[in-house]
Amino acid sequence: MLHFWLRSALNSVHVAIVGSINNVNERGFSEVSHVKTK
Repeated sequence: MLHFWLRSALNSVHVAIVGSINNVNERGFSEVSHVKTK
C-alpha cells in the first residue's frame, strides 16, 4: 500500500513538472514567434 502511494505521489510530481515545463516552453515559443512577426 505504501509503495502504491509513493508511486502515485511521484507520478503527480512528474506530471506537475512536465506540465510546468511545457507551459514555459509554449510561452517562450510564442514570445519568440511574436518577435519574429514584428
